[in-house]
Amino acid sequence: MQQNILESIFSKYKKVYIFGKGIKQRRLADLAIEHGCIFLGFVESDEYYKEENETIRLSQMAQFLKAADIGVVVSISNIHYTNIKKQIALNDLPYGNFYFISNSERRIIWGESDRKEYFENYSIQKRQFDEVNSARRDNCINVFCHQHMGDTFILMGLKKLIEKKYGSPVHYILKKGHDCIAELCGIKEYSTIDYYGFLAENEQMGLNKREIDQKNGGIIEQLFSRIPYQGIVSVSSYARRNREFASETETLVDFRAGSFGINCNKLEPKTYLIEPTENLIKIVDSLGGWDKIVLIAPEARSNPQVSHDYWSIIVDGLRKQGLTVVCNAIEEANQLPQTKTIDVSLRDLIALGQRCHSIYSSRSGLCDCLSSRGKSLHVYYPKEIEEKFDYYSINHNFYLNEEVDEIICR
Repeated sequence: MQQNILESIFSKYKKVYIFGKGIKQRRLADLAIEHGCIFLGFVESDEYYKEENETIRLSQMAQFLKAADIGVVVSISNIHYTNIKKQIALNDLPYGNFYFISNSERRIIWGESDRKEYFENYSIQKRQFDEVNSARRDNCINVFCHQHMGDTFILMGLKKLIEKKYGSPVHYILKKGHDCIAELCGIKEYSTIDYYGFLAENEQMGLNKREIDQKNGGIIEQLFSRIPYQGIVSVSSYARRNREFASETETLVDFRAGSFGINCNKLEPKTYLIEPTENLIKIVDSLGGWDKIVLIAPEARSNPQVSHDYWSIIVDGLRKQGLTVVCNAIEEANQLPQTKTIDVSLRDLIALGQRCHSIYSSRSGLCDCLSSRGKSLHVYYPKEIEEKFDYYSINHNFYLNEEVDEIICR
């Protein structure tokens, strides 16, 4: 039955566009190719359009629909059909080139795969939920730090305030690898777990890292409490689900504290030196010693990237001073020419940042962890977040003995 319906749809056209760009629409594009059609791209309503490869605005489609064998296959819920048909009429598009998959056809095409996906996704979420819950302690407020290192650093800075407000000791549940942040903050009350997110692979298709984080955050808020109670797992609210609240807060600290009902917009971080491993000491010695090394960190997960042009100018200037520039970048595209790359753990990266000549970094969680370096830490902000500079600023989030150097890249 499924095969008959797909053959009926795709036999009408030699070339097809697919309306929408979700998981099912991407699969539909694959099915079109399997049935001998040439897939031309995705079409989005103007209100949801994002400028991406293979994506065209609905209002621009007239120039692409000049032949009867080119079709736009639409597979969306019926509640949106009226709006799409209205847009087709407003843009004077040839209605005959559109194929609207009916509810009954959609159920047959996707029914079996929907059931399979549901149980696959449920299994992943249940397994991850049990992993987190197994680490909780009955006599503590259990704070699950599921986000990035900067968020974990801030939540650890709020430990005494949380304990004072709720009258119970705090126990942190950390992702493996983030135990070094507990060491940095001098915190011993924590457990580590294998955390790989609550999304199945099929749910991550077409999403960037920020969007994956947001979807994970939404699921986590449904599974765990946003109000700290002794004996259960609590999480700090995720900004995407609290945009109105987030827009009213002054700083990242203010937002994280406020999500736990605490009034605090600036922290005085207390950090400790992390001992470097033998591996790091050997690397440092081979590069000329601690005071000859500059750490440069161009990557940022939560914010837009700073242009490579900025980093090239910085690297060139540092090398002229006789310094060795070490680049920390996971993505190959973010590696910088004329720099050294080293393979070290997050723990050793922080230890290096605490001792090296200076650090030049995009605004990221690493900057929070190394904020005590003062003017030796140079933090670069992309122009896209200039309006929110006060919210993200290291100097506005932390009381420091010496302010860090902060630059907006205009």
